[in-house]
Amino acid sequence: ENDLMGDSFVDYAGVLDGTGVRRFLRELDLLLFPSRYVNEAQPNVILEAIAHGVPVMATNRGCVADLLSPELRKLIVDTDSFRQQATDLILRHAEGRGDLTDLASAALAQYRTLQSRAIAEADTLAALINL
Repeated sequence: ENDLMGDSFVDYAGVLDGTGVRRFLRELDLLLFPSRYVNEAQPNVILEAIAHGVPVMATNRGCVADLLSPELRKLIVDTDSFRQQATDLILRHAEGRGDLTDLASAALAQYRTLQSRAIAEADTLAALINL
C-alpha cells in the first residue's frame, strides 16, 4: 500500500503567483482544508477554489462553514474524522463511485451568486457616494 505522503503522491508547488494559483486550482477535483485553528478567519484559498469550481472539504473551524453554501457544507467534517472521510471520498471518486461533478457545479453556482451580490453592493455603494 502506498503512503499518501510518499513522493509519488506529493508535488510541492511552492509559492505561486496569480497565474500559478489559477493553473493549480484548475488541476484539482477537490481541495482539502484540514485546519485545526479554532479561530480560522476567512481563508481566501476556499473562495479561490470555489471560483474555479473546486469543492472544498474542510474542518468546522472559525467561519469556514459560513463561507460555503448549504450544498457545499456537506463536506464540512470534524477534525477527528477528517483524514478518514477525506480518504473515503477520494477513493470513491477514484473508483468512479463518488462523482464530485455536482459539487463542482455547486461551487461555481455559489461563486456566481457571491460575484453578483458583490457587484450589486458595489453599484449601491457607488450610487451612494455619487449622491
